[in-house]
Amino acid sequence: TTEIYTLSLHDALPISESVEVMILLGRINWENDNKEQSLGYFLKAAKLEPGSWVPFVYLGHHYKSLNTPQGLDKARKCYQKCLQINPHEVEAGKGLSDIYRQTGKLQENLSFLSEVTGRSMAASGRCTWAWLRLGVHHLAADQPTQAVQAFQAALRGDSGDVTCWEALADAYMARGSFNAALKAFEKVQTMKENSEYARLMIAAIKDRVGKWRDASTDYRAILEHSPEYLPALRGLGESRSEERRVG
Repeated sequence: TTEIYTLSLHDALPISESVEVMILLGRINWENDNKEQSLGYFLKAAKLEPGSWVPFVYLGHHYKSLNTPQGLDKARKCYQKCLQINPHEVEAGKGLSDIYRQTGKLQENLSFLSEVTGRSMAASGRCTWAWLRLGVHHLAADQPTQAVQAFQAALRGDSGDVTCWEALADAYMARGSFNAALKAFEKVQTMKENSEYARLMIAAIKDRVGKWRDASTDYRAILEHSPEYLPALRGLGESRSEERRVG
């Protein structure tokens, strides 16, 4: 068991002054879901070597998981400390950005993500996590053009990220680029065949551009699998109404 293995390491290694062993024991306990026990090891590692970024990542994860105002504030400080030591640590960057968004610190989040993405060209395929979160920020702020650019930059780094394709399609929709949105949602469907959201949005786009018969066909296909799916029922009703109106 983890406890026995941890005890054997205590006996075998000079742990009292070894930050490396403290981190190792912390990781072992963390990965085996002994979060409270891992906390002590990471705290001691951070005290022994304040210049090591690793303990601060895990301390951030621990405090973030508490999901309390105090815990989130501690997590923010730990992630910031980690990034001061290692500005390229992805997990700390993700955690800090997510805390900014969760706590409503939108300007801080924008500044942070802009700083990270500013270190690399959009075409480089780097900092995918930051470009994705920057796109989400712009989309929520009703800035679809900037969102499209950010999601495109994210996809250069990971073209297989279905969540990013879906977000890009949403950004195209918000911008009014319906043909581009249709292609992006069709891409989502090829990657995730049972994506009800993508199927619904494909039908909605066809409805929006006046292809009501095609939209009705797509809505019916959705309802064959989910007969009580309200958005598809509503969409079908509206498409059929438009078909009758134009004859």
